[in-house]
Amino acid sequence: MQYIIRSFDKPDSLNIRLVNRDDHVEYVKSQSVKLLLAGPLMNDETVDPMGTLLIVEADKRSADKRSDVESYAQNNPYNKAGLFAESQITVINITVNNLD
Repeated sequence: MQYIIRSFDKPDSLNIRLVNRDDHVEYVKSQSVKLLLAGPLMNDETVDPMGTLLIVEADKRSADKRSDVESYAQNNPYNKAGLFAESQITVINITVNNLD
């Protein structure tokens, strides 16, 4: 099962993002929840990051996939550093994929 994790940065928090970026990237690539796609959400006007978008796939063997994804999001170094004002987790049924 795939999920979208959308998180929005707190105002004036670019420094938190920059300081924790390397830990964030290493974390999202190294967990049992599989990273399918990721990138910063960008502000059209300032061209600064304003959030994070992750599309992940829960471990197929897990009995509680949603709980695994929630834990994955909560333990993200960005979240632990207090970067996010809000996060949302939504199931997605990927039916078209032109990323290959």
